[in-house]
Amino acid sequence: MFVFFLYQSFEFISAVVKMITSRLLPNVARFTIGTQASIAAGMATNTPRIKLYTNPISPPGRSVELTAKAIDLDIEVIAIDLLGNDTLKPDYLLKNPQHTIPMIDDEGKFIWDSQAINVYLTTVYGRNEDLYPNDPFVRAKVNAGLHFNSGVLFSRLKLLISPVIRGFKQILDPEKVEYFHIGLQLFEDTLHDDYYIGNRMTLADLSCVSSVSSFDAVLPISREKFPKTVDWLRRMEQLPYYNEANGNGARQLAKVVESFLK
Repeated sequence: MFVFFLYQSFEFISAVVKMITSRLLPNVARFTIGTQASIAAGMATNTPRIKLYTNPISPPGRSVELTAKAIDLDIEVIAIDLLGNDTLKPDYLLKNPQHTIPMIDDEGKFIWDSQAINVYLTTVYGRNEDLYPNDPFVRAKVNAGLHFNSGVLFSRLKLLISPVIRGFKQILDPEKVEYFHIGLQLFEDTLHDDYYIGNRMTLADLSCVSSVSSFDAVLPISREKFPKTVDWLRRMEQLPYYNEANGNGARQLAKVVESFLK
């Protein structure tokens, strides 16, 4: 009797297993085939072609180019003619109602403001978290560096050179030069290590260097007054992609400014 019970139990269990297997395996097979098809389709699809609308003399635009190079991201750079009012054309205004550069087009997704662009590119396409760490405290400090560049360094640089480029002035206002130097002193006081935050380059460095290098190209920064800043700048200049993404544009900006001076 006991043997018969075991036999019946075995038969029941076998039937249940067969039923589960018959229903489950086709789904597993479909899942596996679907997953393989998705992977194959992904491999067959090219990396999204990101378009960057910018101009070489634009420090924010160059910070985006630096970021793209840093994360090894292929982008298509589309030159914007600032004097030709390219940013005021209807097609551009549909994409960016604030008519600013830089702007990216990531397959129909339009983003402007270099800080937002750099965070987006690093978050979506970065292969690691080095430039924009996941640690909330470190990320907060990186964000502070991004805001420091946009709110202090770049805004003061723009205040200095825009009147010249627009033809309103033929000299660099000494008060505005000093105003930038005050901001640069804040940057100097922040540098305690090799980079803006510790001994690892982040988005804060790539952002700030676009403004600092531009000022340095127009008015060389004194090593005596700002030794840590100059050392940091020379360190950033050692990046293999520095000149292509930033240095050449900074020098071009300096030539443009010089051409408007007396």
